[in-house]
Amino acid sequence: MEDETNKDLVLLVSSGDWGDEFDLEGFAIFYKETWEIVKDGIPDRPFDAYYGSNETVTFEDKADYLKHIKEKDITVEEAKKLCETLDISFRPNITDYGLFVIRSDNY
Repeated sequence: MEDETNKDLVLLVSSGDWGDEFDLEGFAIFYKETWEIVKDGIPDRPFDAYYGSNETVTFEDKADYLKHIKEKDITVEEAKKLCETLDISFRPNITDYGLFVIRSDNY
């Protein structure tokens, strides 16, 4: 079995202020190769992203969506330290971070 901890990682930080509706901030740690697949699947047309059970944000296209996400390459050690500091498991996978929402046809 391949050692997943040797793969390149990317830290994604999402931030959005949608006027009177709500502010949303979150982060996720992805394997870089997975993030590229997810990014490729983000629709390049208008789409809705759902946050919780009753909040929706409409994005004009892929660029509109991605402008709310900052990417930073990080090491496995940095990722583990961040997770340890926040007392969360180190599992580079979007499903571990509930405040961070990705809309992708590939994921």
